[in-house]
Amino acid sequence: MAGNKKIFDLPLRTGVTADDRLAIVDSGNTTTYSVKLSDLQDGTGVNTLESLTGNITLSGGTDITITDNGSDTITISSSATNVSSLESLTGNITFSGTNIDITTSGQTIYLSGSTGGGGGGVYQSGTGTSSIKPVAGTNTASGDFSAVLNGDGNTQSGNYGIVSGLNNTASGPQSFIIGGTNNTANNGLGNGGIIGGNNNTSGERSGIVFGRQNNVGSDGFTFGAHNSTISTNNNPNRDAVILGGAYNIEFTNGGSRNTFLGGYANKIYNAFTNAHSNIWGGEYNWIDASGTYASPSYTNWSGDTATIINSKNSNIKNGQVNTILNSESCVTTATTRTTIISCSGFTATADDMVYVPALNVVNYASLNFSGDTAAATGGVELGGLYHDNGAVRVRIT
Repeated sequence: MAGNKKIFDLPLRTGVTADDRLAIVDSGNTTTYSVKLSDLQDGTGVNTLESLTGNITLSGGTDITITDNGSDTITISSSATNVSSLESLTGNITFSGTNIDITTSGQTIYLSGSTGGGGGGVYQSGTGTSSIKPVAGTNTASGDFSAVLNGDGNTQSGNYGIVSGLNNTASGPQSFIIGGTNNTANNGLGNGGIIGGNNNTSGERSGIVFGRQNNVGSDGFTFGAHNSTISTNNNPNRDAVILGGAYNIEFTNGGSRNTFLGGYANKIYNAFTNAHSNIWGGEYNWIDASGTYASPSYTNWSGDTATIINSKNSNIKNGQVNTILNSESCVTTATTRTTIISCSGFTATADDMVYVPALNVVNYASLNFSGDTAAATGGVELGGLYHDNGAVRVRIT
């Protein structure tokens, strides 16, 4: 080589081949060696990636082992088909591609967009088979195939059930609680549910939607009620319903298909099959056919298909197919097919009777006839009422 030159003064070599050589001086600066470029290209001496900061592509054979020190981010492309275990990786791992299967044995999985255990998309395995719960909060998912969706202090111990909200407990199979707080779906046969509200208790095959402090036994349903109770004594097909209102009670120990629509502090008690009792609005009304409630202490009642509509302090104590409408402090006792309309302080005692305090015939002018023949011509049916210049008549011919 002619003369001494600096490295940067040497001409730049292009078209490098594997047989080209490099001059290398040993660490003691005493001996100079030459090395083929091909010996450097196989990369056999690379054993750490800690100092590399750019994009790194690993290619070649199978069974590539990557050990993470907990601080790096490792991206594995979808073509890396031989990665069989990620248990030793503690940093952030990014998967790209489609149809990626992840099997966990108690590990925490962070879904896309989740950070630090927050945001509802972070789940971990529960203690039940194939169960999940959020990482955040103190939730329990001990039922098989159960799920705690979100919230805190929730317990899902029934199989195939779900729960969310705050301090809710679902213990029956296939039971659910969606939102709300301090609700309990505690049922042996399951299939009970609560949506929203607080301090509600649902029995088997029963539902509560909103409302608070309601207690529903089997086969019952409440919607937006408050401090209301449905007790069906765990008998099937009782179909009791409370829609709104407060402090209403349905006790259907054998009775069935009872309904409240609103109302306040109303009660239905039945002790036989096919009760079909209804209270629509009003307050302090009772339909009682059981003799089991201490106040009032009625006994041996057998009435059914009873209805109270928009009344106050009115009771149907006995008999069948009885109705009280727009009345106050009225009672039907041991009667059948009896109706009380717009009365106050009245007790009905006869069958097949309609009781009204007064009638006002508004179309009286068109009902004035000289006798049955004229009344029939005027359209009055047999048994119908008309008058002859103010004298009330009944058409009988």
